[in-house]
Amino acid sequence: MVDVEIGDPGSPFQASFGRKRFLKNAAVAVAALSGAAGAGGVGTASAAVNKLNAQGRDPLIFNGWGFEVSMVNQWVARFNKQNHENASFNVIPGDYPSVMETRLLNHQKVDTSYVLDSDFARWVKAHWIHDFESWPSVAKAKAEMYPSVIEGLTIDGKLYGLPYFTSVSGCIATNQKLLNKVGIQPKDYPKTWKELYDQMRHIKKSGAAQTPWLPRWINEYFGIGISIYEEMAAQGLELVDAKGHPIFSGKTEHVRVLEDGKRAWDDGLIPKSVLTMSETDQIDGFSTGKYAMSQQQIYDAIGTFNNPQRSRIAGYCRFVPFTKQAWGHLQLGAYVVPNYNQNADQLARDFRLAGWAGYKDNTGDYYVAKRWAVVQTLGSGYRAVLEDPQVIAAYKKLMPDYRTMMPQLKQAMSLVKPLRATRQIWFTDWNAKARQILPNVMLGSISPAAALDQLRAEADRLVQRYHSA
Repeated sequence: MVDVEIGDPGSPFQASFGRKRFLKNAAVAVAALSGAAGAGGVGTASAAVNKLNAQGRDPLIFNGWGFEVSMVNQWVARFNKQNHENASFNVIPGDYPSVMETRLLNHQKVDTSYVLDSDFARWVKAHWIHDFESWPSVAKAKAEMYPSVIEGLTIDGKLYGLPYFTSVSGCIATNQKLLNKVGIQPKDYPKTWKELYDQMRHIKKSGAAQTPWLPRWINEYFGIGISIYEEMAAQGLELVDAKGHPIFSGKTEHVRVLEDGKRAWDDGLIPKSVLTMSETDQIDGFSTGKYAMSQQQIYDAIGTFNNPQRSRIAGYCRFVPFTKQAWGHLQLGAYVVPNYNQNADQLARDFRLAGWAGYKDNTGDYYVAKRWAVVQTLGSGYRAVLEDPQVIAAYKKLMPDYRTMMPQLKQAMSLVKPLRATRQIWFTDWNAKARQILPNVMLGSISPAAALDQLRAEADRLVQRYHSA
């Protein structure tokens, strides 16, 4: 794996905070963290820390994207009350990864933040965030996580984040209300991508839907590039090998996957508007009931589309289970502790906030994870959350067939894997290029093979750039 020093001359990150100072700060923080351990393993502030808070220390800054902001503010207030703290949640507008990258590069004060799996490794390898190995509850938290979540949050043997949410991104949500019209029942759901495209052609031919298939080819940084990558990876076609070296080109089997998508586009299976849709547009689109199947987040397949206030197919949305292949990839949102050269006392406060949110509150409860599961059916990185009575009750209200779907959900969460290329420091840059090139394949201005050759050249260029930094 590439280990980029952001203080090195010529670094692509062009920043000044070095590895030695980072390690020194992390080591100094161990004593402060050990003294902060409390109920639930997350830690409460010591009397000295509380006194300092009362004397007006700087507020804890928690940055994230604007989702369920009022609920986040409620749990931040609860954290403050339990810990005599003064944290505040700040919504980052616009392109979250780009804005946050600028802040991290400039070492702006950010004490805790969200990060998605597609940017997580980049933040780690640039030394923009601290690892959790000195956090007192790290062993207990790992023991309660899904193994795949530990894998997703661990780089070079160290845990660098705690789970905010987990999901199967790119799961296949189904509109059973429409599928009933063509005789497709849950037992008939596709087991491979070829079967999925065959069913979409059958549905279109029947007249049940004009454009039956709604992929996640949306105009977002987590859109078409990752969506097509998911389709490739599900068929055993990773973009990189186990060492992170690119293994795709315009001459590899990856081309066939892109050709399959182009053929579906040309056959009219896909709405032309998808390339300009936002995430909200795509979710709202599937909620109309016009489409038979769609690439979605598994939590939306459970909660959003079965909510009568949000969807016209409430009570009829399921998801395609894992059988011969996976569908989608393990998407992680994580709480991380940015590295802005904070002192040991500040680090202890930062880990306290991240641990409270990403593990347990001061009473030993998975408070935040359970709230997300109950209110938004967001998956948790901890197995026990799906066994909680309140969570079970919430899922029962939304799942059309709880007895079948809950085991399928648990199976998906146990089997789904991270995408290998997202573990590379260059992936964020590469994905930005894919977002530019891949829509042109569908629009016919570049062939699938030529597009992949260009993207391979970009991957090789980025690998060389980061290796030479």
